[in-house]
Amino acid sequence: MLNNNISVLSGTSESELPTRYSLQAVVLSNHKGDKVDIKTFVTDFTITESIYRTSLILNLNVKDTVNIIEEYKLTGQEVINVVIARKDYGSTDEQIINLDFLISEYPLLGKLTNRLQVFSISAISPYAFLSKLKRISRAYSGTLGEFIKSVLEKDLNVDPKKIILSKSVTPSCKFIVPNLAPLDAISWALRRSYDQNGSPFYCYQTLNGDIHIASQGDMVTKETYKQFDEGKFFKSTRATEADKIADYKERARRILSITSDFRMSKYLAGANGAYASTTNYLDLSTKTMSRNIFHYERDFKKMTFIEKNNVISPFFHPEKDNLKDTMSNYPDSNVNFISTNSKAFNGNKKNYHSPTLNGAINKAQAHTENLDTLIHDVSLCGDFKVNSGVMVDLKLSPSIDPQVGVKTGESEGDVIKDQFFSGRYLVTAAVHKFEYEYTVDIKLKKDSLPFTFVKSPTSGKTI
Repeated sequence: MLNNNISVLSGTSESELPTRYSLQAVVLSNHKGDKVDIKTFVTDFTITESIYRTSLILNLNVKDTVNIIEEYKLTGQEVINVVIARKDYGSTDEQIINLDFLISEYPLLGKLTNRLQVFSISAISPYAFLSKLKRISRAYSGTLGEFIKSVLEKDLNVDPKKIILSKSVTPSCKFIVPNLAPLDAISWALRRSYDQNGSPFYCYQTLNGDIHIASQGDMVTKETYKQFDEGKFFKSTRATEADKIADYKERARRILSITSDFRMSKYLAGANGAYASTTNYLDLSTKTMSRNIFHYERDFKKMTFIEKNNVISPFFHPEKDNLKDTMSNYPDSNVNFISTNSKAFNGNKKNYHSPTLNGAINKAQAHTENLDTLIHDVSLCGDFKVNSGVMVDLKLSPSIDPQVGVKTGESEGDVIKDQFFSGRYLVTAAVHKFEYEYTVDIKLKKDSLPFTFVKSPTSGKTI
């Protein structure tokens, strides 16, 4: 079972190890308002966040020896308040996470002995729970970002101070919400939300409770939060107090484990519109057709990616009979069909589909597909600030004889750095795991390559 001040310095939330934390409270409130702190019965729990989800998710396991379910008459109408604290070694700044969740279900109950039963709790943020109980259907005119913000505030009772709206402006249009749950209406609006470079928007919640409405372009251009390294890059000792602080900081940056998903398939990404696509528009009022064609190589510089280098060589030609054809010369590999009505709203063309008219939907597909170019699942020491939408830097070593690396001039000090897999990545999901120790499992993605394609000065071929 978790302890009041688990693995921390006596009476504080500070520790010499970055995996330590202090569980302050797990207060369960039932339908009558009765409260009980069950932190001493909690064996472990996770809080999950993702740019693809609008709410945090709490999964919590309880070892019940006092018959909590009957004593407090749990009926699925409970509220859970979780308070967690931690303090970096040598720091005076105590970090506090204080979150409320509403029960979504009790997915597991097991009776091990006559005196012991275990059960699991799944819970979501209050506004996500409320969304399932409401429907909205109303006209709206304005930017889609402001619409999303208004739904969170007016329909889901979210504190405006907890909503962070991107600096990039979403398109302005007119539409009628077609009788949707509030969060479904937000997802519906996000389908047509792009920034000026065609980057798609996301609405997601982070561990501190903030709700972000941000474009992919905004996220990938953020400053790097922290660099995380493999253990072989560290050298600190524990001789003095200053060394202990340096050692703590190195431990906090250490990669505990990493697995990679090498999604370099041009075959699958190309079919999904990563490099070329076409959108056909049918204007119902004038019975006319128009189209917008997207070419990755032509439009790459107008878009926002993590690296400045694209993933397609201009000399790659899958068709042997036509050497001029590159991957981005296949716009029919992915085709969208959009119906518009230029005479709707008294001639105002800015209806629900209007944000797609400049080809933004094609660019958004390219942004989304290319984000899966390089994927890592990384386990780190716990950190409240490693959140979805944050940029981090990886420093990895290659699979190579160290002596070879030194000879090729790729070493940094005494350790070789992998030039391909190291670099900046976007955190798309984070699972904060609170067990005996606190760790965070993150999913990292990159949408571009760390090198560019150039011609060999001797052969003229791409290298």
